[in-house]
Amino acid sequence: MKRILYIWKDKYPWDIRVEKFCKSFIDNGYEVLLLCRWKGEVQEEEIVDGISVKRVGFGKSALLTQPLSLNPVWRNSIKAIINEFKPGLIITREFFLTEAAKKYALPMKIPVIFDMAEHYPAAMKGWDKYSKNIIKRFFVHSIKLPEKLEKKAINSSDGIIVVSKELKERLLNEFTYPKEQIVEVLNTPSISEYSSITNHILSKPMRFAYHGHFSNDRNLDVLAKAFVNALKINNEISLFMAGTGESFEQVKDIVESANATKSIILYGAYKQQEMVRFLSETDVGILPYKDNTFINHIISNKLFDYMASGIPVIVSQARPMRRIINDTKSGLVVDCNDVDILTDAILKIAGMDSTELSKNALKAAEVYNWENDSKKLISFIERFIDD
Repeated sequence: MKRILYIWKDKYPWDIRVEKFCKSFIDNGYEVLLLCRWKGEVQEEEIVDGISVKRVGFGKSALLTQPLSLNPVWRNSIKAIINEFKPGLIITREFFLTEAAKKYALPMKIPVIFDMAEHYPAAMKGWDKYSKNIIKRFFVHSIKLPEKLEKKAINSSDGIIVVSKELKERLLNEFTYPKEQIVEVLNTPSISEYSSITNHILSKPMRFAYHGHFSNDRNLDVLAKAFVNALKINNEISLFMAGTGESFEQVKDIVESANATKSIILYGAYKQQEMVRFLSETDVGILPYKDNTFINHIISNKLFDYMASGIPVIVSQARPMRRIINDTKSGLVVDCNDVDILTDAILKIAGMDSTELSKNALKAAEVYNWENDSKKLISFIERFIDD
C-alpha cells in the first residue's frame, strides 16, 4: 500500500485541513501517518477518527518541543519515523519542519510537498504574541526568521499546495517557483456537510454571525462597534459571535460598554460539531477581515461554509474574498475598516430581499466544495508517489 507521512507542527486533534487531507488520502487507498506535536494528550500514539497519529515530544516540556527543523527532538523523530514507516511521500504543513523532512527524505529519494495553508510570516507579524514578547519580537520582526525559514522550505519542496489563487501568484512572482509544481486546494466543506440546513432563503435576514478566531487581523472590534450603531436604528437584528482569541476581551468590552449583550452574543470557544446548529441559526455571515498582506493570501473556510448553507455574506475588500463574492454575487463587499460603512452594510442587507444572494451562495457551493478540491489534491500527489 502507498504510504503518506503528514507532518503537522501542532497538536491533533484538531485541525480541519489536516483532517480533510488525511481522510481523503485514506479514502483513496493510501496508508497515512500523522506526525504531530504532543501537548498533554494521554497517548503518544492512537487512532483518531481513522487517522493514525504519533506525537512528538511525548512527556517533554513545551520548551523542548518547539516545531523547528533545528530542534533535535523533531529531527530525531522525523528521521526515525521515515526509517520505520517508509513513506512514499511526505507532506509538511507550513514551513517549520520542511527542511528537516527534506534532509532525511532526500537520501531515500522520498518527495516532500509543502502544504502552504497560510502566508505564515505575514500572519506572525500581525499577532500580539509575536509583538509583545521581546524575544519573539526579535526573531519575527527584527531578524525576520519566518521569512528565512519559509524561503528554505520553498526551496526544499518538490511541490507546493496553496490555499488561494493569490498565494499561488505570490510563489510565482516572489520565488519564481515552477507553476506546474503548485496546486490550489481550498478549505472547502463537503457538499453533504451542511445539506440539512435549508432555512436560509429568507426575504428579511435578521440573525448575523461571525464564527472563528478572534485576532486583530479579523477586525472584530470594528464589527462590534458597527453592530452597536446598527442596533440604534434597527433593534430587531442580532449578532452571534463564536470563538476565542487575543482580541476577545476587547470585543467583549465594546459590547458590554454599549449595554448590547442581549443583541450581541459572545459564545466563546466552540466545537466543530456545533457548526451545523450555528449555521442553521444564521441568516448573514460577516467576515470583516483586514485588507492586509496576510489576509490577502488566504480564504477563510467559513466563507465556503456559509455558501454551502445558503447564507449570504458581508466581506471586506481583502483580495481573495472580494474576488469570489464579486464572481458569485453571493454577498456584499465593503470597506470593513470603516465603522460607518460597515454599519450601513449591515442595515442594507437587513432591509433587502436576500433571496437572490442565498440562491447564488448555494450555486457557488456547487463549485467550491471538498469533493472538487479533494480530486485536485489526489491528482497532484499522485504525480509524486510511485505505485
